[in-house]
Amino acid sequence: MKRLIAILLLCGCSARAEDPVPQYFPTSTNRNPVNAVSSFCSRWYGGHLSAMQEPSLFQATNRSDIAAYRFTYLPTWGRPLAVRMVVSTNQLYVRKVMLTGSGGYAPGVIGLTQESVTTNVLPKDVSELISKTIWNENFQPTDNRGRDGSEWIIEGIRNGKYRVISLWCPGAYSDDPQHKIFIDLCGKIIGLTGETMEKVMGDCHRLNLKDDPMRQGNPNN
Repeated sequence: MKRLIAILLLCGCSARAEDPVPQYFPTSTNRNPVNAVSSFCSRWYGGHLSAMQEPSLFQATNRSDIAAYRFTYLPTWGRPLAVRMVVSTNQLYVRKVMLTGSGGYAPGVIGLTQESVTTNVLPKDVSELISKTIWNENFQPTDNRGRDGSEWIIEGIRNGKYRVISLWCPGAYSDDPQHKIFIDLCGKIIGLTGETMEKVMGDCHRLNLKDDPMRQGNPNN
């Protein structure tokens, strides 16, 4: 019963618009933090996740019987996106959410959501990539920071442990082979929604969503 309650808490939308923003990430003052983000990024990423009504995985590490993973995509001029999966013994919960704002500016509101609960186990190729990246202490891809572009964030919790990996425009300005593995995992997580990474990320840049603040005053959008 306790396991079921914990799973439901992570599956549900535990953060509401009127709730205070929870702490989504551990923070660090290091220039290139490991398993943490800067205070600025914590507020930035967390503000978008709060608008998505996403729970804090970082604050769920006291639940040692839960495994959950989330990919967050914040393109400067595109729709913020997150895909979260919660893995239990005989169920796989997946939630995709897209906001109406932009990843580099105001988040807007929820414009699209998709949820599914299946009796499927986590696919082997996804599980293997998770082991190679999130739970591999030697997986520390270089992160070259720049202006605009997009932020790619992967988080995971398992057995009471939490890990976050954040990269700016992975693969675009670095030949680090670890970037390809990171991108592959992001694509596999998106694939659990039944869509391809190309399709979903394309939607982030071309969909006109209801109540979209980016459309106001621009009849051409």
